[in-house]
Amino acid sequence: MVMYMSKMVHLTAKRIIYFMFLLVFSVGCNDYEGDALDFDFVIPRDEVFAESIKEYQLFTEPLDELTPQTDVYLYELNSELFTDYAGKQRLIRLPEGAKASIQEDRIIYPNGTLLAKTFYFDADLSDSSQGRKIVETRLLIKREGQWNVATYQWNEEQSDAHLILEGAEVPISFIDHSQNQRQTKHQIPSEVACVTCHQYGEQSVYIGPTLKNLDRNVERTGTTVNQLEYMADQDLLPADLSSSTPMVNYKDDSLSLTQRARSYLDINCAHCHNPQAWSRPAQKDLNLHYEVPFVNTGISDNLKALKRNIQSGEMPFIGTTLKHSEGIELLLSYLNSL
Repeated sequence: MVMYMSKMVHLTAKRIIYFMFLLVFSVGCNDYEGDALDFDFVIPRDEVFAESIKEYQLFTEPLDELTPQTDVYLYELNSELFTDYAGKQRLIRLPEGAKASIQEDRIIYPNGTLLAKTFYFDADLSDSSQGRKIVETRLLIKREGQWNVATYQWNEEQSDAHLILEGAEVPISFIDHSQNQRQTKHQIPSEVACVTCHQYGEQSVYIGPTLKNLDRNVERTGTTVNQLEYMADQDLLPADLSSSTPMVNYKDDSLSLTQRARSYLDINCAHCHNPQAWSRPAQKDLNLHYEVPFVNTGISDNLKALKRNIQSGEMPFIGTTLKHSEGIELLLSYLNSL
């Protein structure tokens, strides 16, 4: 079955070349001279994904309320990836009786762990009571030490979501925080696009739920608690936690410009711009992880290119169709201060 699925994945990759060609040119990326994604990625598959998100029993009925089941836990991040102003719900479920471990400041989740991220667009970003449209749920499931990726597109009735490996475009309309009407075609990523970002050392990895990004205060059952401590209390993490330096919320303008910008670069850029990532951006001599000392990031040697690509919207390479005005302003302020 695994061999069969592997062959099917490679056939799928061939079928989506044309789609991804269009996607690359719609986003723009001069640094890559018009190149599309690599289609020789080894896409591991130790999981036969269900056809429907309902089969994973992540949510109680009705599904469109996105209420987690009792064995599924909400988690929040200090620094969040920008995706066209979409709202996101992040969930984790570990196998019964299993617990994650910590190795060198990295969380090692057990086989059978499921991570789910659901994307939705509020009709009015300033007033969630005006309703929302749920667009997709992305899954990462760990089997035999390897993370498997899949995406599910929600139907118009918002009653279920179905497996989609080839990507899709979904028309979206919303009112932004400045009360401007915005339209876009949200890009649901193909499997190749998922692996492009979720790879490290030629393996698929998780990006968001790291120690440095989970170490924050959250509201749980009406009480403010440290999220890592709460996860330990729920037997998701070991009790003897020692976190690396926590990332900050880049939206918090009470913090230093450097902290905010480095945090933004980590979650939005470092998954491609680090020595172990996808080979082409990794060769740009950048390592944008938050904890990397500035002298080792390569930022100083690439100031002009960084400013150009950020201001023009040529970065990020995939994953967005709208410019993040607030993020661009933050990064340019930081780069101009160096």
